[in-house]
Amino acid sequence: MSELILVTGGSGFIATHTIVRLLMKGYRVRATVRSEEKAKKLTSVINHVSSSGDLEIAMVDLLKDEGWDEAFEGVAGLFHMASPFPAGSPKDEDELIRPALEGTKRVLTAAKKAGVPRAVLTSSVAAVAYGTPAKPEGELFTEDDWTDADQDVGAYVKSKTLAERAAWEIAHEDGAPVLSVVNPSLVVGPMIEDDFGTSVGMVQGLLTGKAEASPSRGLGLVDVRDVAEAHVKAFETEAARGQRFIASDEWMTMADMASILREAFPGRADKISAPQEGDKAERRAPSNAKAREVLGIEFTPAHDALIATATSLIDRGLV
Repeated sequence: MSELILVTGGSGFIATHTIVRLLMKGYRVRATVRSEEKAKKLTSVINHVSSSGDLEIAMVDLLKDEGWDEAFEGVAGLFHMASPFPAGSPKDEDELIRPALEGTKRVLTAAKKAGVPRAVLTSSVAAVAYGTPAKPEGELFTEDDWTDADQDVGAYVKSKTLAERAAWEIAHEDGAPVLSVVNPSLVVGPMIEDDFGTSVGMVQGLLTGKAEASPSRGLGLVDVRDVAEAHVKAFETEAARGQRFIASDEWMTMADMASILREAFPGRADKISAPQEGDKAERRAPSNAKAREVLGIEFTPAHDALIATATSLIDRGLV
């Protein structure tokens, strides 16, 4: 019988693509969600894009102990992907930090109790490239860098940094799963369902003119399909054990993104946010060299991933 993988936050943008990839590779998947509504939606989406029937659903909550022992029964690997990514900053940072930090501790502790041998955590470049001085011209942030969460970095960045730190602490305990971590930048790319997250929402905002195409905000972009592949490869590759991997392609500003979209979709240019002028954002570009070398991933150019996102939103009538 094929191995059973537990994927937390199964209805998320990255998680859904990862579940499809796992099923295509012959794994069985048990996905966690928080509600019956999310369970039905995820099952419908997966059935639509995958012929495999090897998907189970477990309804559990990151902030509650109930159900996690049962969710880990028979599990050979964990993909902990559940963590909030809001469009704006919450009034209380604990709205993000509690589920990210407590959830990570709860899930990895339950995996340790169940004797799960391998785990992959979805972190972020938010845990890599902030709260410290920018790199000199020509240098990139790498997996050796860590965000300083004691600085004023915002609730989301702080939540991802503290959660990943906690994951590594648990991973060093006796009997804990051997951990690998994937640190994606802004995740874009084609959608397989209409319920998209904050990252795709940024592209939607540019396409509808509701988002500011400012040069003062810069991000690395990465295709969701590459991020899903990175998770699976991190799980399967011996050399990936105990390592973290940045998943990112080109760094660009919101103004850069708007320019690309206006050129690619000239018939919609009057609706797309106009690139603004001003000082460019401080460049905090991450390196994908380690993921390319160890995991063998050829990253989709950020330009192509951005166009694929926009095409998907247009085709689905979401802009």
